Amino acid sequence: MTEVQAEAAAEPPAADAVGTDDAAAEDASGDNSTTQNPPPAVLQRVEAAHVEVTLTDLDPDVQQLLDGVLEPLEDSGCASEDPDASADAPLCARLAYRLSYDEEAETMESVVYFPARSNPALGQYSRVPAATRRMLPVVTLDAGQPLQLHAGAGLRRILDERDAKAGAAAFDALAQAVTEAVSALSANPAVAEAVNAVLAVGGTGERIGDAPLTAEQVGFRTEDGSVAAALRTLRAALHLDAGGMLGLAQHGSTVSAVLSMAEAMLLATVPGAVVLADDFGDQLDAPATEHLAALLRARSGQVWLSTRRPEAARAFEPTEVIRLVRHGGVRSHHQLTRIMDRKH
Repeated sequence: MTEVQAEAAAEPPAADAVGTDDAAAEDASGDNSTTQNPPPAVLQRVEAAHVEVTLTDLDPDVQQLLDGVLEPLEDSGCASEDPDASADAPLCARLAYRLSYDEEAETMESVVYFPARSNPALGQYSRVPAATRRMLPVVTLDAGQPLQLHAGAGLRRILDERDAKAGAAAFDALAQAVTEAVSALSANPAVAEAVNAVLAVGGTGERIGDAPLTAEQVGFRTEDGSVAAALRTLRAALHLDAGGMLGLAQHGSTVSAVLSMAEAMLLATVPGAVVLADDFGDQLDAPATEHLAALLRARSGQVWLSTRRPEAARAFEPTEVIRLVRHGGVRSHHQLTRIMDRKH
C-alpha cells in the first residue's frame, strides 16, 4: 500500500468541534459587565472557494506518479517557491480543489488540480488524474446503510478485497438457487391457476402473443434477472435478543450507526491513511462515540473529524481540537497552542 501524509497548510491533525451559541457566554468578561457586540459581518462575494493541501512523506511509487509536480518542502511544512532551494530538500506535492458557481448557467463547477502547473487566473488547470487520486490513501467515513452486498457497498468492497473469487462463487450459487426457487414458484398449482385466470379474461392470453399464452409461458424474475438485482433487495437482519431475527432498521439507529462505522473503519485500515468524517457520532451513543473516535486516532495516519459531540473531542489532545463558533454573527475558531492554556 502507499503511504502518503496529507497535511492542510499550518493545521495539525485534529477533530473539529463545532461550537454552539453558548460560546458567546464564554467570551463575556466579568460577572456583571456588558459585552459590546462586534459589528455585523459584511458578506463578501468571492469568485470561488479554494482549498489546498500539501502532501509530504511520499513513498517511491507515489513520487514517480507525481513526477513533474514535485516541489521542495520548507521546514514550515509548505512548498518552497524559492528557485534556489536546496537540492537535498525533501519533496512534496500540492493539490488544490476549486469550487465556483456559474450564475448564468446556475451550475456548480469544481476542479482538482496541481497548483505547481496551473494558472487559475487564466483558467489553466493541470488536473489531477483519477489514477493519482486513487493512489492516495484518503478515506471518507459515510454513515450509510451497513452490511450491504450490492456493488459499491462497504461489505461488498470488504468481501472483494479479501477474496473476490470466493465472493463471485457465492453470488453465482445465490443466482442458481433463486432461479430454481422462482421456477418452483411459477409451477406451483395455486400460482399457475391465478395466472391462467388473468389470461382468460376476454381472451387476453390469445391476443397478446403469436400463440395462445398460458401459465406455462409465464415466469417471475428479480428486476432485470441479474444477481445484482437480487443483491440490491437484500437487507441485513440480526438476532440480538429474545425478539428473534429482525431487520436492521428494527434494532434502532444506534446499532445501524455502530455497524456502519465499523465497516468504514475496516475499509480505512490503509497504512498512513488520512481519514475524513463529517458530523461524526451524530447517531451514536456517548460511549461508542468516544471509543470509535479513539480507535480512528490510534489507527490512522491522520484523522480529521467534524463533530457536535464532546465525547468525540475527548479522544483527542486539547491542542488537537479546533472549536468553530459564531459570535455576534461573526464566525471564528479557537485552538489551544499549549496544554497549560486550557481553562479548568
